[in-house]
Amino acid sequence: MEKELSPLKTRDSDDSDDEDFFTYQDDSFAVTALGNVNGIVDRLYRLSFKIRNPATRIGFTKARNYQEVDESTGVDLIRILAAFNLQHVEQVFLRLQRDLQSEDVKEHFLVKRLARANTRRRQQFKQWKSHRTKIEANSKHAQKFNLLIPSSKVPKEGAIQTLKATRIITQPAPSMPSTATRVDPAIANFDDAASVISSSTHAIFTRKPSLALEIPQLPRKLRLQKDFECPYCHRLCSGRTSNPQTWNHHVLRDLRPYICTYEECKDGDQQYDSFKERINHETHHHRITRRCGEHLGESFLSLNEWREHIASYHLDSTGVNDVDITEFDSVPSEKERSCPICAEEALSHEHVGYHLQQLALFALPRSTGLEEDSAPGDNASAATADDLERGQLNDSDMSSLSDDERWPPEAVYGVHFNDVGNMLADLDPFQLAHDHRHIDDGWHVIYNPKLPRMLDIELRYSFSRNSVICCVTFSIDGQFVAIGYKQHATIYEVETGSETATFRVGDDLDDGTMYVRGLSFDSGKLYLAIGSEDKLIRVFHTESRKLQITLVGHGSYVSAVTFVPNSYLLLSGSKDGTARLWDYQTGVEKVKSFTAESVNAVATSPNGRLLAAGCLDSTARIWNLEGELLVTLSGHEGHNDGIFNLNFSPEGRSVATSSLDKTCKIWDLDTKTVLGKGAEIKQTLVGHKNFVLTSKFTHDGRWILICSKDQGIQIWDPVTYDAVLRTDGHEESVISLDTSPTDNYFASASGDKTMKIWRLVASPPLEG
Repeated sequence: MEKELSPLKTRDSDDSDDEDFFTYQDDSFAVTALGNVNGIVDRLYRLSFKIRNPATRIGFTKARNYQEVDESTGVDLIRILAAFNLQHVEQVFLRLQRDLQSEDVKEHFLVKRLARANTRRRQQFKQWKSHRTKIEANSKHAQKFNLLIPSSKVPKEGAIQTLKATRIITQPAPSMPSTATRVDPAIANFDDAASVISSSTHAIFTRKPSLALEIPQLPRKLRLQKDFECPYCHRLCSGRTSNPQTWNHHVLRDLRPYICTYEECKDGDQQYDSFKERINHETHHHRITRRCGEHLGESFLSLNEWREHIASYHLDSTGVNDVDITEFDSVPSEKERSCPICAEEALSHEHVGYHLQQLALFALPRSTGLEEDSAPGDNASAATADDLERGQLNDSDMSSLSDDERWPPEAVYGVHFNDVGNMLADLDPFQLAHDHRHIDDGWHVIYNPKLPRMLDIELRYSFSRNSVICCVTFSIDGQFVAIGYKQHATIYEVETGSETATFRVGDDLDDGTMYVRGLSFDSGKLYLAIGSEDKLIRVFHTESRKLQITLVGHGSYVSAVTFVPNSYLLLSGSKDGTARLWDYQTGVEKVKSFTAESVNAVATSPNGRLLAAGCLDSTARIWNLEGELLVTLSGHEGHNDGIFNLNFSPEGRSVATSSLDKTCKIWDLDTKTVLGKGAEIKQTLVGHKNFVLTSKFTHDGRWILICSKDQGIQIWDPVTYDAVLRTDGHEESVISLDTSPTDNYFASASGDKTMKIWRLVASPPLEG
């Protein structure tokens, strides 16, 4: 409790009674008293937030009885919405479980239960809106009535007025258990610094930020207000609720998305206030193993099986139990079950929770009358002809629904494939059919649903270090892979995943913040070149692990290094704006080429005749070994932001540039380039939602791999320029990747402090 404010300042002295208390306050007595009143009003105002907070509301019984009939047509809109909700859930199950038949889906207990839950949610939102409208109308009527009352009719102070109440009779709704009827002491916390809704109550289950739930944003005009009325539940919300994460939790609190997913549940229609309460219910009521005291070798996972056992073995001729069936051994079941919604095997509670959240969002009103900035799905405000045909709703029924209610199912659960293009990050693997996804432990693959599945990925190894991993490179024979991170470079054997060597750069006086930015093996894999933030390039012998030479000359940190094939030359790039060609045997600088800005990447053609540098000024430059500038890759079709990486194709006829403008461009090189006459853009690959950080051809030129700050890796066909698949296995930016020069391995390095080794494999033909 806060201390009561006092308008007086007192002293613990003997003569305190003789002193004027006004000398101990800066403001007048009236101002101080007014401050006290404001403080009391402020506390009452904050109390109103707690009272009207959705976390403290009681059950939904009034909403369950809400009815709405169209006056012009006599159509029961709630009935139409119920049918519409059922069709939506049916389509979701058919999309996620391809082996289900339409007849099976129509009789599926969970389909019906989820549809009923969405109907109740729609009733609740309508009831909240209706209640708000009535209050507003009564308020206006009261104001008008007060203005019309003659002064002689105004009751005198202290007079008692008897009012005749008007009874509103409604049919009582069936009693339902409600977890909201219990008082949670945490909810009663009146500390204004506390969060509005605990994030642990409604976790938003998604593996990647790009897979986040499509929860509409709070309208901008409400975000700018100190306090606002929620456009869905019409309750007064603190300005802190406008925080995106808090707003998402508030919306989920309104939806109450969690229900029991077990068929035999007697309270199957109960909507739980939190994810934790649903888990507690399922764990203690359904995920238990029952053991009979007389038949110790048998156990029963379902309540129905247990009842059948009692009926078969423990009922006497009169139908009375010959054992006390209330006393039996019951322990939590360790048996995993497949997802009841998408049928994926042995998945977590969070996985099911995500499905429940996504399905519940279908009931969210799509129109609040406040939209001036679009939210996800706002462009889908009406049902299409396909929706009518699939849903089997007739035109007259659909015409009775508002645009809000005719929102098509695909806009909520699943993205229109035709609208995605190569932006595979916009697809949620939990919403895709089995043949368009692969979900594994900590990583998943999305296959382009518009293309035949021709390629797959295997995760072979994952390695963790103590810092961000900035770069990764394969040896020329593909047997080893090296990574660069804080003050170190480490080499691993690809086939076994064993660590073979670690090299430390810097000295003991280093503050521990220096990173290795560039790595390269020479053609004979005898040497490993390491470029680091201390402006130096160190060349180590990979077998003796001894430092062979240190190349000194750059004026800022070294961002990239690469050996020139079949020579004793090493190319480096630096933040100092130069690319330099070195003789790494003697340490002599052979060529120094100046660029406009920082050099982020360097590369050499497979035959070693061309040198390339990607720069922060949005251009790439190509030289010959003599340092003559042949061509600058730029222009109105070029990148509009810095180039972070570049690589030649295996035959040397193309260059792929990766840019902070979120694109990869493929440039066509031919004899004109060698003669200094330019290069042309073959294609711009657009498919990532953030910076494109590395692009690399496979050893046979069959695929292009691109990694991004959006935490994903996409694999592209360089002939059709389609993204065939995307894999997400890192929790931060995928900074660097490299492909094996000899086989189908590739490696990725990330800001999540891990390096992963993957393998491309031909996808088996799909059954059927």
